Amino acid sequence: MQPKITVLPKIMEFLGYIPVPGGARQCPVDNLRLHMTVLGLTEARLAKAIGVDESTVNGWLTGRHAPSKKSLERIEHLLKQNGIVVS
Repeated sequence: MQPKITVLPKIMEFLGYIPVPGGARQCPVDNLRLHMTVLGLTEARLAKAIGVDESTVNGWLTGRHAPSKKSLERIEHLLKQNGIVVS
């Protein structure tokens, strides 16, 4: 039985790692996808949460372009707010 998405951030904080197959990955895009899944975020919800257009998030996920430094800071802040420690 899989834990509910809403409790995964607390489980990760307690365990100190991501308890999903594959865990954290080296590729930033894969990590972003993983964290979006853990938090139950769609491209639209992530975009709204960090103040960018949904097409911008789609561009990151499809490799058309990389997030700006400001966007990376906003993503990190969002993850930390949700109990995900970013190294």
